[in-house]
Amino acid sequence: MRMSFVIAAALAAGVALADGAFHPCVVRGRTQPGAWVVSNCGQIAQADEKGRYEITLPVQGVYCLKSMADGFEEVCRPWLEVPANGDVNFVLWSRPDPARRVVHGDLGHPAQLVVTDSGNPVRGFDLAGVQVGSMKTAKGVWHERNRHFWTLGEYCFTATGEVKIVEMRDFPELRGRGWYKGDFHAHIIHGEDFYKANLQQMGFICRAQRYDWIYLAGRHSNDSYPVDFGALAEYLSDGKLFLRVNNEFPKNIYGHFGSVNCPPLSPRDYAGYDETKVTNLELAEKTIYALGGLAVPVHPIYGDVVRTDPKNGRKMYGMINNELLMWLLCRPDMVPVVDFFYFPEDRAEKFWYRLLNKGYTLACSGSSDASFDVGRTPGASHATFAKLDKIDGPSIAAAFRAGRTMVSYAGNAVLFDVDGHTSGDKLVPGEEKHRMKVDAYAEPGSRFLARVVRNGEVFAEKEFVAPADGKFSFDLEFAEKENAWYVATLRSVRKEGKTSIVSAASPIYFRGPDFKPPEVVPLPLPLPQNIKERLLYLTPEEVDTDEWHDELRQLLKDAS
Repeated sequence: MRMSFVIAAALAAGVALADGAFHPCVVRGRTQPGAWVVSNCGQIAQADEKGRYEITLPVQGVYCLKSMADGFEEVCRPWLEVPANGDVNFVLWSRPDPARRVVHGDLGHPAQLVVTDSGNPVRGFDLAGVQVGSMKTAKGVWHERNRHFWTLGEYCFTATGEVKIVEMRDFPELRGRGWYKGDFHAHIIHGEDFYKANLQQMGFICRAQRYDWIYLAGRHSNDSYPVDFGALAEYLSDGKLFLRVNNEFPKNIYGHFGSVNCPPLSPRDYAGYDETKVTNLELAEKTIYALGGLAVPVHPIYGDVVRTDPKNGRKMYGMINNELLMWLLCRPDMVPVVDFFYFPEDRAEKFWYRLLNKGYTLACSGSSDASFDVGRTPGASHATFAKLDKIDGPSIAAAFRAGRTMVSYAGNAVLFDVDGHTSGDKLVPGEEKHRMKVDAYAEPGSRFLARVVRNGEVFAEKEFVAPADGKFSFDLEFAEKENAWYVATLRSVRKEGKTSIVSAASPIYFRGPDFKPPEVVPLPLPLPQNIKERLLYLTPEEVDTDEWHDELRQLLKDAS
């Protein structure tokens, strides 16, 4: 029965369709002579002197087209369904607007821009023609305003005043060093349904935000167009973007997970799923890990979502990872990386250091948890860089398992090496001297602190103002005679002198023959009710303590 599940899930991964059903589609029509026609996925075409246009879209599906011409209002056609045969002929007529003019250019590469017209943002638009990030919602409703404008290189918009264009910084040197930008915990449609999107639009946005690999979770569109999302993601991938879909699974009151190298899974894919009887560890092992994937615990101490147990009125914290320490105690091999950096907060950093000081080999990641339908897209928040020889699912999972990760926030990044060794590597302590180099990539003109942390304490640091090219480096010579770990971080320095972490490179370890890894405790199955209840009502404050670690270890031992 288990084997049949694995085979079925593997088939559900969505390999490329054998009949070649996906292919580019052409839309033809009429508009103002010389007008520019732009899609919500970044494709651009210009009408001829008779107003005839022809625009090629990446694949059949639902789009929004917008026509722009000097002296005319913008006009759009939302919810345009393009069939597989591409047989669409659509007319876009507009009304005069003498003050409006077209701004057209070509950067030569994909980019996320901030475009302003007399100080007002010019934004990208969704399937319904709504400018993303512009919506006004009731107070307390999750909506994130943004000023994002995305382009594949060529761009086109209209304006009536002074135009300014700022490009979100990208550091191609990171790719040159084998570090590739990704995210495994991002959404297209989260549940609010404010903005309308599909996989091809999010693929376009991810290219503009210079992702090299990304997994998109949850509902993969709200356009009602039937499609095999796994197969479509593969079709939309190429040598510049590895695009895949996944789900937050396992996801319940006991924990929250992202995954890599695994098809979308949900509770209904697991026969006998019952969160009151089966642990998330068991679920992950029998599904994600059985398929060669990796489950990544996310925002383990983020406790803003509070529920009340209807049976007894006790509080339950829906966004922490109640089982995280149980995974570390019982199956540390299943936890090579934890998504500590969901927001740039010192508490997550200290929590990570405390676990490293206990002897765990533990890399860090930082996911965006982006939700396009509330105006939030991945690129401006956290990303996880992985050191890869090849950009594919198995290689990404292998990099995570080897600890070759780096967290980047708002485009800032830090890398370090010791004698040519990088994050995840293990060296032997001794008398010999070592050379460490720290490389920071940061927003030009802003103040930063590049820091090396050894066993939870500051080992070395340099404060700097990022130069015009954004790059800053320093190196140092040192000897390490003890078991130790080193982490490099980059911190933003605010005017009042306070700092916040904006990048972290996973540890390099020194481990001698006397190093003793943490004790592995047997997992009692089925998990006793007293432990399940203790996990159920765990608070974020308790998760972040040695006392809880010790208590859980003893509970597990007693039950075994």
